[in-house]
Amino acid sequence: MISPILDFQTALGRASAGGVRPHLVLGAGFSAGASASMTADGVLSHLERLPGFDSVRGLFVESGESTVEGLMAWLLYQWTSTPEQAATLAKLTDFQKSAIAIAQREGTYGSDKLQIYRAGRFLGNFATIFSLNFDEFAYRAALQADENGWRLNTDGFGPSRDAVTEALPYTGFFPNSSRHALCYPHGALFIRRHAACGAEKITQDSTMFLNEAQRQLSDEFRIMTLADICLFAHRKINPLIVTAGTSEQKMAQITENTYLFAMYQKLCSLEGPVFTYGWSMSEPDQHLVNAIARNRGVRDLYVGIYGDPQSSENQKVMMTAEIAAHFGQNREADPPNVQFFSADSANVWGEPDLRFIRRPTVLQPLEQGLRRAGI
Repeated sequence: MISPILDFQTALGRASAGGVRPHLVLGAGFSAGASASMTADGVLSHLERLPGFDSVRGLFVESGESTVEGLMAWLLYQWTSTPEQAATLAKLTDFQKSAIAIAQREGTYGSDKLQIYRAGRFLGNFATIFSLNFDEFAYRAALQADENGWRLNTDGFGPSRDAVTEALPYTGFFPNSSRHALCYPHGALFIRRHAACGAEKITQDSTMFLNEAQRQLSDEFRIMTLADICLFAHRKINPLIVTAGTSEQKMAQITENTYLFAMYQKLCSLEGPVFTYGWSMSEPDQHLVNAIARNRGVRDLYVGIYGDPQSSENQKVMMTAEIAAHFGQNREADPPNVQFFSADSANVWGEPDLRFIRRPTVLQPLEQGLRRAGI
């Protein structure tokens, strides 16, 4: 029997009893709540306007999928491995990076400091944050400084030994640190591969990735933000993101990179309650669901549910969580206690939550500057 839906504060109070600070897994719903540009419809709107999109439009129609990841999963299940498939998947990955980069830039410019502050307070409830979002919303909210200039969270990227790189290599988290950890087990647009440590973080000062004209704009008008860098230079950055459509394919990419594998191992070794927020626990993320369910240190799992608990999507999420918890393999202890809470009641970004506006997403035409950049 599935547990009743709790209010977020009630769930947090139960999880935090005895001074325990829970952990959090963030799905795409986190960013979508802040900006209509980051909803599935918003990203798709940008995707449809990219040059060359017509070459893959028919695949979206045939599959009935509305996201790149969904289409990639469909293709991998439908096709055998061929050079044509590999080329199509590579093209879809590039489209996905471009569309999210555009949506991120539009979305972050549309969010105000109060929204970021509210989201930061929400994230401050958790000892470790695992963000499955490629954009920088969680990064901006979690790493904002408090009134004394102290950052409660850290992402494990430390100062570079070579200042010319204008990027920060992954150095890891200090043992027993009081600062909370922000992790990207699927990477992000502002993280790229690094031969020695697996990953390095692009910073807002990383003008080395811009072309000469864009650097001049940055120097003259001071308009370049991290979102700008990700948009204008993402092809040069070649961000480290896990985009394969199946759980097996994603896990293969994770194990090939030391940073991604370190984030996965961190999820596998958590101690204490775990919350999920904005995460549908779909089949392509089954490796992460299993990492939680099979972790003997996780005794309680609180799953966020949006809107009507009886909707087909929510029923699928709830069933996935219950099955994963009770049938997780390689677990000597009893399965975790699964409870559900109303994600709406967390009021992460303030009202209104843009995911619940029941009208088509309307986005402004691309700016001339974006078209000049060849996006």
